[in-house]
Amino acid sequence: MGLKTFNVEEESYRKYSEHCRKNGISMSKQVDKFIQQEMRKIEGNGLKNNNFDEAKKNSHLLDDKEHGMSRYC
Repeated sequence: MGLKTFNVEEESYRKYSEHCRKNGISMSKQVDKFIQQEMRKIEGNGLKNNNFDEAKKNSHLLDDKEHGMSRYC
């Protein structure tokens, strides 16, 4: 897998990076798990084939409360 680049709030990154380091957690693996879970939600709502316009239109079907990274720790 190649290197990917994301823009993240500096303070959020610093705090989560410190948390991961202290707890022996791979931040990259946590991000990967998060993306996989989001894709399962999208695909589970009939939003396959990278149809993000459709996903946007049906975004109310997804639980916005489920976006915290802390549950992956």
